[in-house]
Amino acid sequence: DGDGYTTCGGDCDDTDADIHPGAAEICGDGIDQDCDGADMVCPSEIDVMLDIRPGSCRNPLNVAAKGVLPVVILGTEEFDVTSIQIESLLLAGVGPVHCSLEDVGTPQSPCNSEMPDGYLDLVLQFDTREVVAQIGTVQDGDVLMLQITGNLHAELGGTEIVGEAAITVLKRSRAKGLVFPLFPLIVGLATIRRGRRMS
Repeated sequence: DGDGYTTCGGDCDDTDADIHPGAAEICGDGIDQDCDGADMVCPSEIDVMLDIRPGSCRNPLNVAAKGVLPVVILGTEEFDVTSIQIESLLLAGVGPVHCSLEDVGTPQSPCNSEMPDGYLDLVLQFDTREVVAQIGTVQDGDVLMLQITGNLHAELGGTEIVGEAAITVLKRSRAKGLVFPLFPLIVGLATIRRGRRMS
């Protein structure tokens, strides 16, 4: 079959070039691709590396912001992100509005800031307001864990995937508080100065 292996050399199906010793095994498909005597049993759950707002250690989430929240499922030597069924993905119960395949991060680097690492990552965008609505009531500075869930493609066993990462809640009210309380003070100073000039 052209795969370089023979029956005498351990090839358990010499009519299929994708089946031979050392071949990539697909769990749960009923086929023994690597000729080790049995099909690989699919794990009940796969943990994936998740990065929210790549390159930012704090992963800030402004609850008053519009637009999208960027989230990345990081690919590794052991995990191919193209095996994920996009339609099954939910971040805090919210589905993505856009997705793409790019090499944007390294799982083991500080804040996943070293990029690229040679492995494709799944870059997702979620509607910020929908995510905030699911989170509920929060305070400025709160640190929360956001979880993403989904499944592999059915032909790969449909195994569930789970990943989580921390976010830091930001509220615009903090910034507004630095501006508006100064207004009465400015008016008061102007009144005092005007009074001095009249006297």
